[in-house]
Amino acid sequence: MQKECRAALDVLQKKMEPNFQNILFAGECVGYVQGAADASMTMADNVKWYKICLPDSTSTLELIQNFISFVDRNPKITLASTAILTMRAQQYPCKSK
Repeated sequence: MQKECRAALDVLQKKMEPNFQNILFAGECVGYVQGAADASMTMADNVKWYKICLPDSTSTLELIQNFISFVDRNPKITLASTAILTMRAQQYPCKSK
């Protein structure tokens, strides 16, 4: 997923030609990131230890950038689903009231 998300980031930032292959990569990444957002919200609602508070203003571009930064800092986490859920839990914790 890193390859696809790096391509998506470059296409979205107009650093890479939006050709057929790059658009496919971008679509796969965006779909994965958005799907993971749904999974994160379901986990946050149903699992006590997993609490995230993703602001409504958070863009898909920001999530992709954070995902890439996270996997670059954590190369031992090779499973994309684990990486994105862990990244969200670390980057978007709920504030204590």
